[in-house]
Amino acid sequence: LKDKMLHSPYSSQMAEDLGEFLDIAIKEQILIQEAQKQGLDREKTFMKTIERYWVQALIKELLDKQSRMIYESVSENKRGAAMNAWVDELYKKADVKIYNKVLDEIKQSK
Repeated sequence: LKDKMLHSPYSSQMAEDLGEFLDIAIKEQILIQEAQKQGLDREKTFMKTIERYWVQALIKELLDKQSRMIYESVSENKRGAAMNAWVDELYKKADVKIYNKVLDEIKQSK
């Protein structure tokens, strides 16, 4: 019921009239049970409809997941690039002197 309340098109009205929302949910369940009793849930046309919906929902989930991953990746790359640019700018502004002779001596001592 909690899931139904969260995903219901009537959820905005729910706070105003919980009784009416529950009445709609009960009627929905009664209709579902009657359709199952009549075997409508096992008919080929219904199964085909469910299959088409399942395929579309699965593809949508995949695309949504990939979209989130791409968004996060791009954002991380942009953050990394911004950080590298900032460090490079600091390096250019800094008074850094590299003494190659000292570096060569260190390399040779290893």
